[in-house]
Amino acid sequence: MKKRKIILDLFGSDDPSELIRGAAEASAMYDDVVLMITGDGDVINNVLNNYTFTDLSTRNRIGIIPAREIITNGESPVSALRSKKDATIVKALYALRDDDEAVGLIAAGNTGAVLAGSVLILGKAEGVLTPSVLSLIPVENGGVTCILDCGARVDCEARHLVQYALIGTAFMESFAGKSNPSVALLSIGTEDTKGNRVTKEAYTALKALPINFQGNTEACDILRGKHDVIVCDGFTGNVVIKAVEGTVRYLSELFQKTVHDHRKDDEFIKSASIITKNIGQALDFNTLGGAYMLGIRKPLVKLHGAAKGICVKNAVGQILALAEGGYMEKINRLLAKYSRNIRV
Repeated sequence: MKKRKIILDLFGSDDPSELIRGAAEASAMYDDVVLMITGDGDVINNVLNNYTFTDLSTRNRIGIIPAREIITNGESPVSALRSKKDATIVKALYALRDDDEAVGLIAAGNTGAVLAGSVLILGKAEGVLTPSVLSLIPVENGGVTCILDCGARVDCEARHLVQYALIGTAFMESFAGKSNPSVALLSIGTEDTKGNRVTKEAYTALKALPINFQGNTEACDILRGKHDVIVCDGFTGNVVIKAVEGTVRYLSELFQKTVHDHRKDDEFIKSASIITKNIGQALDFNTLGGAYMLGIRKPLVKLHGAAKGICVKNAVGQILALAEGGYMEKINRLLAKYSRNIRV
């Protein structure tokens, strides 16, 4: 059986050892996948040697790509990519580009370096104007909605938003198995007359495409799960994601304070503990894995810097879902079929 490879750059995170242990757990879950970790071999082997593997084959499915340098969050992404040829993310991107068996990359660390490097080294998918960052948001019905762009391009033209709709459609078909996923354009009202110049132009172009475009939507409806794909520029998407994260954090702290104030009420504490656990699991970014960098030649999942080991396991599953769902084939088909018809 031919084994698929996933490349991992884990050394830019807050706790690389935690993520390496997560890779070990992922190896035990997927016996047809080889995980290749870029970085200091001594550090990687030290973590793996202290991990209890159930069998030798699991350990043997984890390989190492030597890399001596790390691009930190304080560095200029492009300058660091040029000067640090032996950086973990640089070696990871070259491995992804040059190995036909490699189906995707999981990266932690400097987001700018990951994004810039993916374009400079891996390259954009054919017909893509600009890559995008896609994030998953848990919604009311228990499923997820994807929103893009979340920061790859802060100033967009209408044609970029139209391509985001195509990329998001291909993603939800592949990742979530959605047939004809619904697409909405984020605006300040649901009426087709609402929005700025760019969103109005995008609205007209999207209406002309044979995708399941449902018109405008407002930010207050995102968490209700009314649509599968939410399209916006990178500035707006980044603000939305961080506003949701901040709101969740505030509500969690408020809830914890309420629990503390009722700490002498045993029945309240018991019920509150169950609620807290359920909400925490639903909204934990580790459960969702990471954000996706799409529109490049192979899928890439970007982990939060504070990600835990479970996040690596889930990200491996995400990469495999896209590969098995034929994401690259779907996005290439959509771009080839519809991009030439975009008139914006």
